[in-house]
Amino acid sequence: VITPNHFELDFLAGAETSTYDELLDAVEEVRRSGPSVVLVTSAVLDETPEGMLDMVAVSEAGAWRTRFPRLDVNPPGAGDLTTAVFLANLLDGRPLDEALARTTASVFAVVAATAEAGERELRIIQSQDELASPSRTFEAERLR
Repeated sequence: VITPNHFELDFLAGAETSTYDELLDAVEEVRRSGPSVVLVTSAVLDETPEGMLDMVAVSEAGAWRTRFPRLDVNPPGAGDLTTAVFLANLLDGRPLDEALARTTASVFAVVAATAEAGERELRIIQSQDELASPSRTFEAERLR
């Protein structure tokens, strides 16, 4: 499992991506180097509406996307939290689309709580119930 953000994916694949087709081609290039599961975080593509971010998960089972509102905070550790939550969902045996949807919901809740508190540090402890059982849902849409 590898979890690059959009910029890191482009670097790893040696390509600049601005559409879903280009992004998915870049993911496949990275998958050929070893990782069977790729989660691209903070993707902003031509098709991504303003004020939103996309997260894309790809494996041999297919490709899915979630879309969520961009928040006015970018706390340190959000990528690490995303990786940990995604891996935990996969290790719990959830299918890729469900792991992506739950990861999006859990991480969004923590980052939203961080923004609401006006803090720089992630509000992980204060949001622990949302990590375990997110109250908000984000639907995973199949791309391929």
